[in-house]
Amino acid sequence: MTFETFLFCLFNILYTVTSFRPFFLSTNGHLQQRRNRILSNTKEVARSSSTLLLATLYDRCDVAIVGGGFGGLYTALALDRMAKEAQQRMLLLSGQRRIPSLDIVLIDPSDQFVFLPLLYDLTMGTASTREVCPTYQDLLEGTNIRHVKASLKGFSSSTTTNNKEEEKEEESGSISSLSSSLSDKPCSTFQLSPCDPNSSDDILFLSFDKAAVLSVGATPQSILQTVPGATNYTQPFYTQQDAMDTRDLLFQLEQKVRRNHKPKVAVVGGGYGGVELAACLARRLPDAHISLLTRGPPMKGTRAESLVDQALSKLNVTIELVSVDKIEPIEPNESDGARIPSGRKYKGLVRIHRSDLMGNPVDTTSSNDEQWDAVFWTAGSTVADPVPHGLTELSMTTSGRLAVDDTLQCSWNTTQLSLSSAPMVLSTLPPIFALGDCAEIIPTPRPNVPKTAQAAIQQADVVAQNVLTTILDSTGAVVVGKKMKKSSFHFQDLGTVLNLGGPNGAVVGPHDTDSLLGPILIPLLDTARVGLSAADNVVAQILNAPTTDPTSKQIVERLGLSLGGYGLGVVDDDDSTSNKGTLSGTLSGITRRAIYSLRMPTNKQRAYASVSSFVSSVSALAKEASDEYQRVVVKARENIEETTK
Repeated sequence: MTFETFLFCLFNILYTVTSFRPFFLSTNGHLQQRRNRILSNTKEVARSSSTLLLATLYDRCDVAIVGGGFGGLYTALALDRMAKEAQQRMLLLSGQRRIPSLDIVLIDPSDQFVFLPLLYDLTMGTASTREVCPTYQDLLEGTNIRHVKASLKGFSSSTTTNNKEEEKEEESGSISSLSSSLSDKPCSTFQLSPCDPNSSDDILFLSFDKAAVLSVGATPQSILQTVPGATNYTQPFYTQQDAMDTRDLLFQLEQKVRRNHKPKVAVVGGGYGGVELAACLARRLPDAHISLLTRGPPMKGTRAESLVDQALSKLNVTIELVSVDKIEPIEPNESDGARIPSGRKYKGLVRIHRSDLMGNPVDTTSSNDEQWDAVFWTAGSTVADPVPHGLTELSMTTSGRLAVDDTLQCSWNTTQLSLSSAPMVLSTLPPIFALGDCAEIIPTPRPNVPKTAQAAIQQADVVAQNVLTTILDSTGAVVVGKKMKKSSFHFQDLGTVLNLGGPNGAVVGPHDTDSLLGPILIPLLDTARVGLSAADNVVAQILNAPTTDPTSKQIVERLGLSLGGYGLGVVDDDDSTSNKGTLSGTLSGITRRAIYSLRMPTNKQRAYASVSSFVSSVSALAKEASDEYQRVVVKARENIEETTK
């Protein structure tokens, strides 16, 4: 152990003992020098007769990325990777080779990244928590990215500092030393609210010298506030905590099934989320009455519309084309009422007031419709709150999103921009990029960019390249063998994968006009569907043969296993038009998990997800088969007893 390492360990021990744990700790070489320098700076305490003591802490970085979702995390990892790839090919104009090292900060209030498309699998027990919700600590291991557990409170473009002497202490081989002369070039600052309970700071100020990226996402929960009773009497399904609460609620509903009660469950929302959740619930609770409440046909206008209708029908999911107007409680019954977790105010049954497509109220007074055991909410989303409230110096669209150009760079709102320092040109400020649900490209591109994880991941690579290009241009650096220039974002529809309950899934090809891969993938999917559906027919004939064990036949049919059709023997009558460009069944479910494993943010996480998906899926299917076997055996015994009476 070197003396420097010993001092570093002693430093961390002392700060841990004193309950002060700086959020900018890092073991990276040049970042350690920056950390030590910042610790020597002031930690001011502002006293006021009308306020309590307010501790403030100042930090700086090269690139600040707000939001740790698909857009933010994937941008950070891509930027770190691109910078490392360029380090051996970068030449300064002077001809001296230097090694770039970007100080990247990822700001997110959570400890974990959530792979949202797998929340259904996490809820149903076919995916592990580590697979779906890995920690940022694991994902950022071995990178120059620091995770700050905080939320965005505000933004200022007028902060400047004078740290010439401190910058001389920087490593001469870092990008920071090439362009971080803050006395000559202004920097911008994010005001953050720390979410770490171990932090002693009330407000954090993070200045960024080179660029910033905003990917604050959307806030679906705010839609609940527009429907009376939805906030208190429904279970939303948007976050990891929602998935855990849903798992608890499903356990309670299963307890009711064991007491010979058939629960009535509603899923609000006919998009991807509503369809997948309804299919998973129907698979998990085959004896329950599941209804999908939606304003239009599920997934209307997509290639999957016909397929989804077929799958939900086979799962006995009722589709109601209605609008939910109000949800009100029914006098709770502690013995029968489903308990909604997470401290929600009400734990009993509910009544759903809804209207049809013509606006006429639906009768909810009948005994069959009056009581609902649980309502799951997946409908709607709106732009995240920090966008309209904390970033007024950036231009907004009429929808409340950040206005960006085709390079995904934000523009300044000159009517709100205030610069308190010496006169400066807007072009000298560090550029800010935005992507994901909080951004909108102006003018609107064709095709439209969907608010999906697929689009955010594609945007992340573009933003990372444009940020690095901006930094290299400002340093006068040249990358040997590669021309660095800003690129425009063009969305490529790569298709969609769906969870249709249990091991089954669907692969939906892209639209022909929205993707260069469409003309290739669509014929492949159609060919595979025809061939595998024919194989399903062969398997169905074997199961229907007189020599086949009836018990095995019933178990396979109840599990709904198939190769290319949703359920054994299901083949479209008009295969040339129905379900074109789609493939469903058990193999499609396996393909879905494989695709998601490949889309994980790091190689380590991809490897873990691949193994975890196989083990979890096999274990869940084995348990389901065992339960079906027990159900079939019990049913057979009951039939024998009735016959002998």
